[in-house]
Amino acid sequence: MTRDFYRAFEDRFRGTADVVESRLAVYLPFVRGAAGAHPDATLVDIGCGRGEWLDLLHKSGIAARGVDVDEAMLRDCAARGLQVERADAFDFLKRLPDASQFAVTAFHFAEHLPFDQLHVLAVEAMRVLRPGGVLIIETPNPESLIVSSTDFYLDPSHRHPLPPKLLEFWADYHGFDDIRILRLQEKQDVAPDRMSIWDVLSGTSPDYALVARKPGPAAIDGTDADAVRKTYGRTLGSLALDYDFVVRELHAQTASRLEAFDRRNAAHEQHTDERLRAMEGRLHAMEERVQALDAHLRGVLASRSWRITVPLRWAAQQWRNLREMFSGADSHG
Repeated sequence: MTRDFYRAFEDRFRGTADVVESRLAVYLPFVRGAAGAHPDATLVDIGCGRGEWLDLLHKSGIAARGVDVDEAMLRDCAARGLQVERADAFDFLKRLPDASQFAVTAFHFAEHLPFDQLHVLAVEAMRVLRPGGVLIIETPNPESLIVSSTDFYLDPSHRHPLPPKLLEFWADYHGFDDIRILRLQEKQDVAPDRMSIWDVLSGTSPDYALVARKPGPAAIDGTDADAVRKTYGRTLGSLALDYDFVVRELHAQTASRLEAFDRRNAAHEQHTDERLRAMEGRLHAMEERVQALDAHLRGVLASRSWRITVPLRWAAQQWRNLREMFSGADSHG
């Protein structure tokens, strides 16, 4: 690909120089002590690109130089007063004297190499480092499902992802010790108690770094000790465990609410049953009263006195009808 394309690609997808520099600040505690212990040595940054790491080191008073093949990027670095050289990274390393560097760094460089060249990088880094010197390799993290399935392949010059366990073994195989993996740049808004499945898919650290030392006394500034020894980043496994915990909690809360609902429903059903039984009792009592009245009425209608008084009741009704007729006639006269 053309250099103009790759520069535009980095500007779009890697982030601004300020953003990248702020991310790289995490490495200062790992090199500061070695820089102080070896003031006559330097740090070399392989594939320095736009020079964000060199700029940060320069601001921190740490001697460093970079190497790259991109002329436009190197011109920008030189214009900012950074010490850079245009050269093939491996030719440059092979020209360096033995034990001349307190640190060798390479950010998003290893994933562009055939694996046999990675072995050359390890051999040359071991040779040029001082005892206790630091090797830092940052690369995309294939533990991230988003990185390994999509984002890694945005860069057409990438060869293949490098799992953390592979680089750990690679460093150990070539004689480095104090080997650590720093998982970096993960999302900061993932709440462990409110995780979604998207948090699991996208929340793993998208980058990681291998930090290792050439055997020898480790030079660590006392103020940096905590930063050097702490655990960095978030793994897919830890996210999955957190999500499982959230799901179990939600299931437990749902089950508890269902149990409470069942208890309330059972109490309501019991109260309703009691009211129904009371109403059934009152209806039964009313039916008995109606039956008693009906029997009494039938008894009256069937009695001898009721039959004897039928003419009297008829005559009384006729007299009332006549009175109503006469009273009506008088009122109209």
